[in-house]
Amino acid sequence: MKKLLYIIILLTVVLAACSAPAASEPEQDYVHIPYVSSITAAECFVCGDVQHCLYWGEDNVGVLNLNTFEVSRIEINRYENGVLVETPSGVLQTTGMTCGESTVHATTDPDRGYSHVQIKGELQPIDAAAIQSHLCQSCLDKINGMYFGDYPPMEYAIVNFTDRTIRPLVQNTTFFGSGNYAADCEYKADGNIDLLVFYCPPRFK
Repeated sequence: MKKLLYIIILLTVVLAACSAPAASEPEQDYVHIPYVSSITAAECFVCGDVQHCLYWGEDNVGVLNLNTFEVSRIEINRYENGVLVETPSGVLQTTGMTCGESTVHATTDPDRGYSHVQIKGELQPIDAAAIQSHLCQSCLDKINGMYFGDYPPMEYAIVNFTDRTIRPLVQNTTFFGSGNYAADCEYKADGNIDLLVFYCPPRFK
């Protein structure tokens, strides 16, 4: 009788183990698939024949949405009619934009040379069709080389208006330089991003 009871218990344990849901598989590391341009160089947002951005040539940077190619300028260096204004501002400036379910808000102090940028909301992954229809292959190749590690690309980037370069925001890159500027990036648990962008041209020449 005891032997029969032992067999019944053993079978119950085995059946329970077999019917239990399988453990979830660990998340796969992000593997970047290089973007392939669908346009010519002449049509490119960055190097094309058409002036797609009003701020090209300024010694400033901006926040660029890589799905819509809308730009929010960070006016640390103030311009008037294309000419640099070299007098104190005396006030903080606020700028921003809304892209779909996310917003960009910047508080800039031109006299001190820095800006605090907050990117909030439901950030989307990059739409391959969108970025491939705005940038030529040469520009895409530069961006392709900036994605590495386990984190997928986000829809936002920093664009430098002086040299027309784009630096995507990637979670494993918390600090980077762009021309005369540098950006400290804090990626929050809720998906929001805080940036401290500051003007830091070479001290000695």
